[in-house]
Amino acid sequence: MDGPKDWQAFILSRVQEGSRVGLDARMVSWAKASALNTAISKLGAKLVFPAQNLVDLVWKTRPQRSKEPIFRQPRRYAGEDAGSKLSAIRAWITEQPPAKPAYAKPGPPTDAQKHVATLVSGLSNIAWTLNLRGHDVPFNPVFQAYLFVSLSNAVLFVETSKVDEEIKSYLKSLNVDLREYNDVWSFLRRPTWGAGRVLVSEDTSYAISLLLTHFRYTITPAPSHIDSMKAVKNATEIEGTRAAHLRDGASYVR
Repeated sequence: MDGPKDWQAFILSRVQEGSRVGLDARMVSWAKASALNTAISKLGAKLVFPAQNLVDLVWKTRPQRSKEPIFRQPRRYAGEDAGSKLSAIRAWITEQPPAKPAYAKPGPPTDAQKHVATLVSGLSNIAWTLNLRGHDVPFNPVFQAYLFVSLSNAVLFVETSKVDEEIKSYLKSLNVDLREYNDVWSFLRRPTWGAGRVLVSEDTSYAISLLLTHFRYTITPAPSHIDSMKAVKNATEIEGTRAAHLRDGASYVR
């Protein structure tokens, strides 16, 4: 079929001045929604975000979320403790310059301008950070979750029915609180982290951005620091990669 190669271009090719285009904010990243919002505004149209996804109303056979249990990735495979990774993330948060607007008066930053936390939504980043694995996505060892990391503690939002007592004890040892997956929305509405800003990846859903900015808890979109951490492999990860390629090669040849 001929036509635009992506859905954003498809929308822009059909909107007219005065149009209102509905979009599920949970299904699009902050970066894509922001770019589309800017482009569609220049055409005299408006992007709106209905509270209800109309597809959900008619999708009667929608599969339930996976109930497969979460399990630990042993240190002998990870090469680094989750506590060390969380410490590195907190160090990165404190290193980020305060978000002072251009019109701000000279002087030290206010508490509201400082960065005090980050919300991690990338599933592979959550699994890597906590040295946990799951079976929620076929052929990918990840699980559906959000991870909120502040300077003092962390909160993992996941279906708690998938977390056994061993994993609960493990998370407690890391000072990671356990909450139900859908509790992330009420948690972000009533923040406990103070007046500071929250760092989010540009791939974070636009719904998160709308929620935080609506309640005056400002976010700062930034490149994912965990992606950078993952890119630098430790000796254990390098050896594991070599072993995996040997097994994969043998399987392919066989």
